[in-house]
Amino acid sequence: MKSNNKEATQLNSTLSQPWWNRPLWGNQSIWERLKGMFIREPIPESSIFLHDRALAQLKKIAPLIEGVNDAKFGHPEFILLLKMRASFNQGLGEYKGLKENSEMVKAALDAKDSFLTVEETEFQYRSYTQQNFYEEIFKLLDLFEKDLMQEDFHQAVENLAEQTTQKLKTEEGVQAIQSYSKELQRLSSEHKLALRLLYLFKRYELTDFSILKKISELVSFFEKEELHDPKQVLIQIKVNYGIFEKLGEIIGITGKKNNPDTYTKIIQYIALMEKHKDSYSQFKRLLSYLKEWQDPYETVVTLREEYPAKVYKLPKTFREEIPGLSLYEKYKSSLILLNEK
Repeated sequence: MKSNNKEATQLNSTLSQPWWNRPLWGNQSIWERLKGMFIREPIPESSIFLHDRALAQLKKIAPLIEGVNDAKFGHPEFILLLKMRASFNQGLGEYKGLKENSEMVKAALDAKDSFLTVEETEFQYRSYTQQNFYEEIFKLLDLFEKDLMQEDFHQAVENLAEQTTQKLKTEEGVQAIQSYSKELQRLSSEHKLALRLLYLFKRYELTDFSILKKISELVSFFEKEELHDPKQVLIQIKVNYGIFEKLGEIIGITGKKNNPDTYTKIIQYIALMEKHKDSYSQFKRLLSYLKEWQDPYETVVTLREEYPAKVYKLPKTFREEIPGLSLYEKYKSSLILLNEK
């Protein structure tokens, strides 16, 4: 009985309201439905503040991205370089395990002049005292390869050089040992991987560093050529395969990897990096700007998705185009290059 009275009361209350405020579907009146269709809720001021602050950051960064962007980033060779670098870094497909090999070849080429200085000194200055010096250096290289700290290596080389020069009779011999020790110290500071290579060359008794000069000449030659097609690189690798086999023993290219295609990938990649090193440096700057751009972009997108136009009254800034978006879409797949070691 009470239930019937309650329903009757609700019905009387509804009938007493204007027709436009009576429920039409369910519990919603015509007014409520029209209000939902045409009247938008305001966005909280705090959300507008966060959105506009992030948008202002994008407006500040976008011109930097556009200023660094260059048409050469779309050159087929440069695109190939980016793909190869990503493949080496991630060990994709046929590039699996080749990253360290390519780094060692590059280190050897960068340090070839130091290697040649070492080779010439050891060949030209052959007294008992000097030969003993070279043998002790090899022992230090062995310790450095294992766990000897750079500072300790420097000090040990310096002490050994000083002890050796005190026993030498000619100024020429003294200068040769001093120059030799400085090259080793420089390698340990600037090219640690190259110093490891020097140790491996000595360990495997491969003392002909002229092979590095030949490989360097090939890289310099390829820098001037069109490198999109690896065929001409492969031809030269096959012609000079003997020197690459020797180098392969040192840098750990063995088994199925020890073939012309492997060396072709490495040399083509190194030549591309040398040829486009300035462009790549510029491209890395572009990527760093895009990375900086990414956080405020995600803030803007998140807030715009949280407050859709069909529900909320959007301020003008919520409808503005996002500056820099087209370049982000174009290059975002390359952002992984910022994670390389």
